[in-house]
Amino acid sequence: MPSVTSAEFQRNFGTYKEAAMRGPVTITSHGRESLVVLSVDEYKRLKAMDTRRAYYAHELPDDILEAIDTELERTSDVKPARIPESEF
Repeated sequence: MPSVTSAEFQRNFGTYKEAAMRGPVTITSHGRESLVVLSVDEYKRLKAMDTRRAYYAHELPDDILEAIDTELERTSDVKPARIPESEF
């Protein structure tokens, strides 16, 4: 995967835009990798593989609510660990 500094990327955006259409391009800042530029097709392909879903509490499906309730019931008798007082 090609790597380029952020300054070089800015100076030659067109070149690296074309390179990103062929494969990911890493952009570095202060010697560390900070960003990756990739084509929209590759981004969509990667996003399609991500099956995670975020919910608002009122949107939670019944099976997830039941799993949460079960876990809360299972752990409700667990007493919190006593943290010893610090000696100063």
